[in-house]
Amino acid sequence: MSVKDIETVFLSLNTMFEDLKGKIDGLTNKYEDLEKQLKKQKKSSFKCNTCSKKFESVKDLQKHKTEEAACQAKFKCDECEKTFKTEKQLSVHSKKHEKFPCEECDCEFNFEGLLVKHSQAVHESMKIFCHYFNNDKECPYDDQCIFAHEESPECKFGRGCERMMCMFQHEESDNDDEEDDGDESENDDDDD
Repeated sequence: MSVKDIETVFLSLNTMFEDLKGKIDGLTNKYEDLEKQLKKQKKSSFKCNTCSKKFESVKDLQKHKTEEAACQAKFKCDECEKTFKTEKQLSVHSKKHEKFPCEECDCEFNFEGLLVKHSQAVHESMKIFCHYFNNDKECPYDDQCIFAHEESPECKFGRGCERMMCMFQHEESDNDDEEDDGDESENDDDDD
């Protein structure tokens, strides 16, 4: 290879190197810009809902709310000790503590809509039975369950029911007992 060929290859490689260096510098700058933006966003993640001032942490926001008189809540919930800046906010919150008792049974609901659905599902003509209750499982909704917690009729699909949690009862399988009886009689025949 001649000196001229080597110089040509060197210049070509040098040009490629400079292009790569420029691309790397561009990516580094983009990375640094994104990193700055991320840090800036993290610093202002927690915002006071009263004065819109931003804080780096929940702790700083809570400290601000206790120290800044204009941002302190003035209305306190008697049920759970939460505080609110306006009486309207407290009023809306207080509805969460209301109970709506069923007049026909001992159930009690946090929302009037659930009471209506419960009455329709349990006390009116079309009963809807609790899937948990009729599958011998503990109902996670306890007193808030809108479905009937009572024994349901047999499932019309019987043992062929493919539902994992059917609201109807299924008859117990007697096949295991019959197979055991059949095995014993076959064994008795072998002894003869």
